[in-house]
This record gives sequence, structure tokens and C-alpha cells, in this order.
Amino acid sequence: MQKWLIGLMVFGLLGTTAPIQTEAAGTGAKKLPTLDAKTKKAYIKGTFDSKGKALFYFDTKTYLTGGTHLKFAADATEVVTVYDSQTNYKQQLVYGRYDQVTNQSLIFPLSWSGRQYIEIEGKKNTAFVVPFKLERLQPIRETMGQSSTSVKASSLVVKMTGLSSQKQQLSEQTNAVKRETIDAGLKLEKFTYRTVMQALAAKRQLEQTRGVAYVELDSQMHGLGNDVFKSYQWSLNNTGQRGGVKGADINFEAMKKRITSKKQSTVLVAVIDTGINPTYADFAGRVRMDLGYDFVNRRQLAIDDHGHGSHIAGIIAANSNNTYGMSGINAKASIIPIKVLGEDNYGSNSNIAKGILHGRSMCSQSDHPTASTNDRFSRTMAKDSI
Repeated sequence: MQKWLIGLMVFGLLGTTAPIQTEAAGTGAKKLPTLDAKTKKAYIKGTFDSKGKALFYFDTKTYLTGGTHLKFAADATEVVTVYDSQTNYKQQLVYGRYDQVTNQSLIFPLSWSGRQYIEIEGKKNTAFVVPFKLERLQPIRETMGQSSTSVKASSLVVKMTGLSSQKQQLSEQTNAVKRETIDAGLKLEKFTYRTVMQALAAKRQLEQTRGVAYVELDSQMHGLGNDVFKSYQWSLNNTGQRGGVKGADINFEAMKKRITSKKQSTVLVAVIDTGINPTYADFAGRVRMDLGYDFVNRRQLAIDDHGHGSHIAGIIAANSNNTYGMSGINAKASIIPIKVLGEDNYGSNSNIAKGILHGRSMCSQSDHPTASTNDRFSRTMAKDSI
């Protein structure tokens, strides 16, 4: 009995000398509850203050091994807001990578490191319970490789190595309803079939055929979404304004000083994406619409109906010091807009291949041709095919 009491006293002393950290300094935020090991679920419980708010925090590293996103399910009277640093919480700069599944259900990706803050708003001085769950959502590239995406394709991209007459023969032998030449010089063909099953059967047959280098489904690709708060552009000049390491940037300012006295020539940059909105002030005099092409709608004017292509083009070549938008990296770049992704940000492999070839052709008009795309497949295909 005496030993048990001594042990209890020692435990109590240890507990008082090493308290558990439950609040984030300077904010009064409480730590998120621990997730259930099996279900990866937990419940945020508390009482709204006199302003109708409650603040919580978590350290990203505690979740990254178990998932990629947190999902909150508030009721109709509650609002959940996320901030990706204490500084941004104090400045009320909301973490923009949201996906509102319903009016109350909110899901967002974890930042790579650091501390994030969750603010819940509701009725003043009332109790609340908000369930949340850690989920692992697959990256876009992995999703594209799954059968659920592949089975949508009823066309094949075929790389030939034999005689040019063989393409017609193989098209007929595999019962293709349509044949289209993607590029004659590279011997790239597109065979289209009535059904997905016929396309899959033809794929297996062509893979075993002499004179065929490779064959793949003309699947749909999805462009990566664009992030928010790019106006801060810490990548150009990192002063630690986003909580990162000061000086961890691309040395943009040093580069500008280095080339100030050097002769610079205009370089053509083909942006293979969703097209471009040439009406933006940042693009004044910087876009070669005459050299672009829209492979989605089959027309010359590659107009951006999604937004991502314009975003990428702005990073490359937006006009600087014009009191508008952002600063581009290359002050002498002219953009060739090539649209291979539609308004839903999806596009076929064959159109992406055509876009790369068109960009190569148009950029050859410059002494320093450059091509840009936001898609890993496109870069790989360009390397293998050109």
C-alpha cells in the first residue's frame, strides 16, 4: 500500500512538471483532439465564445503519415475556416485550397509542414460538436492510371515502325471505325472504335503485332489545379513572408541585375495547357495568338475557358511594373497559346501530343525555342517522340 502511494505521488509530480501543451501561444487556440487509430475520426467539442468563435490548431507532421486531407462536417449553423499559419490567422488570410463538398462539409489538403489553424463560428456562448476525419486522396497522376479512367477511352494512340501502308491495314484488321494521323513523320496514328471493349481488344492485338512500337489508350488527362495567393510570389523573392526560409527562392532579383547590361532577344514559349485569355493587361504585347491553336475545338484562337493556362502563362511572361496582377519571370518571352485541355481541365493524350508537335514547330521560328506544359505525360511523350 505504501509503495502504491509513493508511486502515485511520483506520477503526480511528473504530471505537474511536464504539462501537456494544449494551447498555441499568442492565439489561445486549443489543440485538435487525437484521432481514433482505426477510423481516423475524432470530434471537436467546445463552446463558442462571446463572439461566436472557437479556434483550434494542429501540427501537420502528426497527420502526414496517415493521410493527405482533413474533412470537417459542420451543421447548418456553423462555419469552418482554415488558416495555414499563425501569421495568416492573425491577418485573416484564409487558406485557399478548399473543396466545399456540401454547404457544411469542408475538405482541404494538408500543407507540407508547420502549424495550421481551424476556426469554427456559430451561435454565441453555445456548445458545439464538429466531426472531422483524416483521409488519403490519391494524387491526380495515380487516379489517371486507374481503370475507372482508362475504360472511358474508345480510341488508341499507335506508334508505327513499319510501312506507311500498314496503318490502313491494321486499322481494318482491328475493326476501327475511324483512323486519324497525329503526325506522319513520327508515324503516330489514332484508331477509334465503337466501344471501349473493342478498343481494349484491339490494343491487345496491336501490342503483339510486328511494326507497332507501342499502343496506348487515348485516355483523358486532367490538368493540375491552380493555387491561390500567387500575388505574394515568394518564389521570386522569399523574405519569409509565407513562413518559409528567407532567401529560399529562384534568385530572381539577382538574375535581373545580372542581365541588365546584356543584349536580350525575344524568345517564343509554347504553353500547352487550357489556352490563354489575351485580354489580361499583364499579357499586353506578349501573346502570339497567330501562332497558337486550339486542338479541343479545332480552331486557331486558343481562348482559355478554364483559367489554368493563363495562370501558367502569367508566371512565365506577365508584364512587370505595370501596377497590375503579377510579375512574370521572363521579360522577353512571347507566349504561344496551345489549347489541349477543355473548360473542365481535361484533354486527350492524342491532343496533348499534337499540341507538343505544334509548339515545337512554332517555336522553331525563334533562335531559342522553348516549350512549356503542366503535364508530366506531355514532357515524357515529347522526349520519347521528338
